[in-house]
Amino acid sequence: MEDHEILVQAGEQSVSSDLHDLGSQADLNSIGNELIGRFLRSGAIDDLEKSIAIGREVIRTTPHEHPDLTALQNNLAIGLSYRFSQTGRMQDLAEAIQIERHVVNVIPSDHPRRCTYLNNLGGLLGEKYVRTGMRNDLDEAIQIIQQGIDENHGHDTLQVALLCNLTSRLGNRYSLTGTMSDLEEAIKTGREALKACRMDQPERRVCLNNLGIRLSHRYGRTGQIDDLEESIQFGREVLKDISQGHPNLAEWLNNLAVRIGFRYTRNGKVEDLQESILLGRKAIDNSSVNDGRQAAYLNHLANRLGDEYSRTNNEEYLREAIEHAEQAVKMTAEDHPNRPAWLNDLGVLLGERFSSTGTIDDLQQAIEIGRRAVGATPPNHPDYAGRLNTLGGLLSDRYSRTGEEADLEDSIEVGRQALLAIPKDHPDQAVFLNNLSLRLGLQYSRTGSMDILQEAICHGQQAVEETPSDHPERSGRIGNLGILLGKKYFHTGGMDDLEEAIRYHLQALEATPLNHSRRSGCLNNLAVHLKYRYLRTQSLSDLEKSIEMGQEAVDATPSQHPNRVRRLDNLADSFGRRHSRTGHMNDLEKAIQIEREVIKATPNNHPDRPAYLNNLGIRLSHRFSMTNQISDLEEAIRIGRKAIEDTAQGTLSQAGWLNNLGTWLRESFLKTEAMAELDEAICHARKAVEATPRSHLDRAGRLTNLGVLLGTYYCRTLAEGYLEECITCFHQALTQVSSPVLSRISAGILCIHYLAVKPDWHQAYEVARVSMNLIPLLSPQSLENSDKQYVLSQIAGFASDAAAVAMQAGKGPLNALDFLEQGRGVLAASIEMRADVEDLRQTYPGLATEFTQLQDEFEKRTTTKSNNEPKSSPITPLDNCDQVNRELDRLLITIRQKPGFERFLLSPNEEEMRNAAECGPIIVINTSKYRCDALLIEHEQVRTVALSQLDYSTMQSRVNSGDLGSMHALAWLWDEIAQPILSALGITEAAVDDNWPHVWWIPTGLLTRFPLHAAGRHGGGSFDTVLDRVMSSYGSSVKAIIHARQRPLVISSSTRALLVAMDNTPESLALPFASKELEVLLGIFKSMAINAVVPERRINDVMSQMLQCEIFHFAGHGQTNDRDPSKSNLILEDGKLMVANLLEQNAELEMSGSSMKAYT
Repeated sequence: MEDHEILVQAGEQSVSSDLHDLGSQADLNSIGNELIGRFLRSGAIDDLEKSIAIGREVIRTTPHEHPDLTALQNNLAIGLSYRFSQTGRMQDLAEAIQIERHVVNVIPSDHPRRCTYLNNLGGLLGEKYVRTGMRNDLDEAIQIIQQGIDENHGHDTLQVALLCNLTSRLGNRYSLTGTMSDLEEAIKTGREALKACRMDQPERRVCLNNLGIRLSHRYGRTGQIDDLEESIQFGREVLKDISQGHPNLAEWLNNLAVRIGFRYTRNGKVEDLQESILLGRKAIDNSSVNDGRQAAYLNHLANRLGDEYSRTNNEEYLREAIEHAEQAVKMTAEDHPNRPAWLNDLGVLLGERFSSTGTIDDLQQAIEIGRRAVGATPPNHPDYAGRLNTLGGLLSDRYSRTGEEADLEDSIEVGRQALLAIPKDHPDQAVFLNNLSLRLGLQYSRTGSMDILQEAICHGQQAVEETPSDHPERSGRIGNLGILLGKKYFHTGGMDDLEEAIRYHLQALEATPLNHSRRSGCLNNLAVHLKYRYLRTQSLSDLEKSIEMGQEAVDATPSQHPNRVRRLDNLADSFGRRHSRTGHMNDLEKAIQIEREVIKATPNNHPDRPAYLNNLGIRLSHRFSMTNQISDLEEAIRIGRKAIEDTAQGTLSQAGWLNNLGTWLRESFLKTEAMAELDEAICHARKAVEATPRSHLDRAGRLTNLGVLLGTYYCRTLAEGYLEECITCFHQALTQVSSPVLSRISAGILCIHYLAVKPDWHQAYEVARVSMNLIPLLSPQSLENSDKQYVLSQIAGFASDAAAVAMQAGKGPLNALDFLEQGRGVLAASIEMRADVEDLRQTYPGLATEFTQLQDEFEKRTTTKSNNEPKSSPITPLDNCDQVNRELDRLLITIRQKPGFERFLLSPNEEEMRNAAECGPIIVINTSKYRCDALLIEHEQVRTVALSQLDYSTMQSRVNSGDLGSMHALAWLWDEIAQPILSALGITEAAVDDNWPHVWWIPTGLLTRFPLHAAGRHGGGSFDTVLDRVMSSYGSSVKAIIHARQRPLVISSSTRALLVAMDNTPESLALPFASKELEVLLGIFKSMAINAVVPERRINDVMSQMLQCEIFHFAGHGQTNDRDPSKSNLILEDGKLMVANLLEQNAELEMSGSSMKAYT
């Protein structure tokens, strides 16, 4: 049996025997030491208790003058300190310090063990500081340990212990004060201790542990990843080959767990989080409830489990995290220096549970705990800023739930204090900047203050800039900045801000793993901002993608998550927007159903409830407009009033509710004629305009709504003041540069209407001119043709009205023609652009090639993905096209400097128009409710024939009734239009022999539905018909005719014509002469040596022949589509041949070097 085992057995016997009988004090002391040694190996607390009992007895029986008394007293102090570390009993620590202080005071300054005792006393005082937070204890500990280092000469092992101890205490002081010099000195001292320590020396583990802790602290301050990696390396080395019963095992396991947790927070790697949690569990398993550090272990594990909840959305992790955090707080004394940290972390976790469940009690408790944490933390403590930040976030959450403005103000104030309290170079500054920016964003939403929003964006940008590119929180901060830029877009209308917001949200989404709980929020944010872009550009693909992502966001959000209702509301709004675009009632019904679910799930006092009520009101009012069901309008008005009542006065949100309620009350007034409703509507609309910032995106719309209400009031009362004010409102809306172009043009149209009522034609002309100049901005090249057509359909007829106003103002036919040319349709403009490019190619092929290449590049960047592509296909921000746009603008300047191309892609001037009439007059017929005119372009002049007998409302009635080609309608066309025009041209008799005058008709607006070439009084031998007097052709615009003049069809042996006749069309009247028409054309083409092709009357057969033909003639039925003219079609046996198909064929012909010469 080993000697120390014999001694231990003797010690065990001493429990039941008289210690005096065991021999000398030296023997007893040896027994006590061996018992402590066995305790250190096994962790058996009984050995420690026996050792302390023996130590007390030895000291009691040792004379005061005995030279070994101080050594015996030191041994007892060590035993008591070990018991303190196991039980946390402060009386043990106090007694140990008292004994060790006595030893240091009585021992001679030259005693060989003095430095050992100084080290022990410094360590005990440091431990007391850790438990009590008393700064005096810490400062004394550092002073005493430094004294030991200074007095130690030649004792390498003791020097290691002293340096290691000093490393810990300097680190403690850094944690208290944040003084970097203490931390740097701690690391320097720790490296000296490690260097002086032999590889087999037991103290090496302690040195590695202490130095690793300080390196992790420096990482926390500077963000230098090398420090963190080195600290993790040291932590792993500490645990290598350590015995299972080592008394420091739990502490060292936890330390490594903390550092690996830091690395997860930095890089987001799941394996780091999982290892940190595993090590944390092991630390707890290897500790006891009496271990004073167990609270720290529980708290760390709680934090990492909270991270795992955030990553997986698994509520079990959150439940366990809160349980551990509560236990950590419960087992920590009120005055313990770590208690504020545990409170802070518990508050964070309770806030997480509130965010998950919406339980307000969790949030209230979290705030109360957060306040206690801040209150218990000295302002100079390095964690003070972090605890302020936590409290600010919780207060902000409560504001978002209750709408209590005081909470938001407190949250911002606390956030500002946090920023002031944190060092400028601290890596957490990005966290605080991001959080403060979000709270300022909320304050902006409440106040509309641009200064507040700018500050929010500034902080948000700085937060992103200070976040490393590989940081897992970067995507969240980028997304938050995107939200703020979206707010700025609404305030200023700047598309650059919206495009940047979309780009940020896309980056955030792409950087977020598919299974991350944050992904649903990223999807929702991107969906919202794509919808904003749709509302500005009318790009339907943006709205479709918004709905797709919005639905995905809702599906990925747990049913009890408080953000689910907000995401449902966004989805409902998108469905409602799609109904407004397509007219599909199922989208509207779905929107109403979802909105009702949202309101049902939202508490009455929730600050978002007014917004949800307002949105439901919008959808109900839309359904009323579709069904005329008065109960929908009545409900919309009722909940609109409730939304206003529950929203703070003068806020941006309330301005929107007021505006909408005014609109709904006007609808009700039009039903009831109750002037009180109209008065109330005007009152609300005025307040809405007053509460809307002058640069706000929606200001034009709200000014327009007020103008409409004032105009309605004038129409009922003829009060001149209301007419003047309504015109002022429309004019202000027109000049609101931050608002969408469509809103501004719509205001201009209404302004012209009321100026015509006044009448003031000169001002009306100026408004028309300004409005017409906005049209090119209305449908950028980035939009699909169908989107452009939809946008322009919203102002259908405006170009004709503007031309009529120009005539009324005495501006002459050239100004009227210019307006009409500017307003020509998208399809016509597309065809004419191709013609311009073809002309350019003939003279300057290099410029033409460059232009087409840029156009192709532009289309590549803006064309939406086809339906069969993956749903995950990326969103392309429109601002990706900015560089191409700039290059196109530069190239256009170059082209227009070339002779003959001064008006490339511009409307023709007077000389070009008159030259185009060399082969016969061009007759542009403008119809408008203001007046109707024929604008005659002749080779010698451009003049006007006023069609004073043509009544616009009569024409509308004929279109609505479908009376377009009856004998009565043809006679009407002759009397009101054709006869006055032909008479003005001097064509008053039937053509003689083959001397046929040739005219080109360019009808506008509703008149395009009528067969002008067939106008006349047919029957009874009358020659009062267009057919008897002229040969008729049609054009879509003057520019289209100019292009036809410049590139006449040249007949050759290779010229081919494609002929299709549909005598019988499904669900349409038979056309018995269609085949006869083809026979006549076949004879004509044969005489002209043109190869005529008559394919099968199916879509693919017709389309396949088009690539080889210059002429296409169709005799049959077709359909027009006012909403999307590209879907207008010719009906064949197996379906509809769309205009869009013909345009695609023209594009293919262009690419193959050919071109379709004519459709007839």
